[in-house]
Amino acid sequence: MRVPTAIGILAALLLGNCGPATRSNLPQTPIDDSFFGTELKTAGVRTYVFAHRVHQQEGYVALCGAWASNRARGRPKLLMQGARVLIGEETIARSVDFYTRAEYNELNPPIGMASCARTETRWRPEFALLPLRFALSRTEFREPAWSRRKREEAAAREAAKAATE
Repeated sequence: MRVPTAIGILAALLLGNCGPATRSNLPQTPIDDSFFGTELKTAGVRTYVFAHRVHQQEGYVALCGAWASNRARGRPKLLMQGARVLIGEETIARSVDFYTRAEYNELNPPIGMASCARTETRWRPEFALLPLRFALSRTEFREPAWSRRKREEAAAREAAKAATE
């Protein structure tokens, strides 16, 4: 697993200033079953978990999210400013600096409220079915077990629904 390097984080921050942006803050929302996750473990024992979801807001993609860590130290500012969020292969946000902090929960999504912002990406119906991904220069994020389990359950429900139609 790769850990962020100073050069990689600096490059991500410089590149993070171009492309899709988030704007028009929306009301916060509770983290519930509609959220999926992304996880990053650093070289030490620190784990960052990001919970997020997208929905349609006035014809655009709205992104809601929160972050949590198993360590009580400060906010992962460089990660938050440099991380890109993608739906499929399309970048919808070049920063998650607006995400709020939530309570860390090792086996389930973080507990608390998520902040939301409308992006400049136009909504497309297939976005509701595609997974969100995080990207940061030379850093590997993975989907935590609780999120993978939810995605598999959702796919099974959709398959069962399609079989009965």
